[in-house]
Amino acid sequence: ERGYKVSSPAWPLHEGTVESLRAPEKHEELGRLELAHVVEHYRELLKGKPTKPILIGHSMGGLIAQILLAEGLAQAAVGVHSAPPKGV
Repeated sequence: ERGYKVSSPAWPLHEGTVESLRAPEKHEELGRLELAHVVEHYRELLKGKPTKPILIGHSMGGLIAQILLAEGLAQAAVGVHSAPPKGV
């Protein structure tokens, strides 16, 4: 209504249906997913944007939003109950 376009891309390995995510072969893949992989996934998505977005993330998503903002890939970020970075 105000001209903002919203997107909510899935985390890596989380695309598809709930049933496909519950498949036993998916458990091992998901168990190996690391923060660096998730950050790189979103980094690549943001590099293709014509304008820098405003990122919003909860918990680990809040930390990822902060990382991407610090890298200059967003114009602003909102962390909702953000997870702390390592060592904090």
